[in-house]
Amino acid sequence: MKNKILGAALALVCAVPFLHPAEPPLATPDPAARLAQLRKLISELKPQSGEIVLRGGLAKATLPPSLRYLNPTDTQTVLQKIWGNPGGGQTLGMLVPDKFNPLTTTVGPSSSPSRRMAT
Repeated sequence: MKNKILGAALALVCAVPFLHPAEPPLATPDPAARLAQLRKLISELKPQSGEIVLRGGLAKATLPPSLRYLNPTDTQTVLQKIWGNPGGGQTLGMLVPDKFNPLTTTVGPSSSPSRRMAT
């Protein structure tokens, strides 16, 4: 059952880019200016710790000290404006490591054997 849900979620995530046009990241030809823009965006993120409540009281969670929560607005900033992913769908937010830096931190599955997702 878990694999079916994971497969359906993966299929939905893969289909989203085709449903909505991509929003280009901030366009700045000068690398130093682009880096300054990215740093400004990062400085405006408001990671939350401790107890969080998802939109509309959908769920409540207490995060361990090693994790932070980015609300839906901050998540869109990271995904679209910083990482350049296409826009479209809504999120409930994102859990990130406590020392998260979107310019240097790898989030998600890794190709190393110790970090691969179990099936």
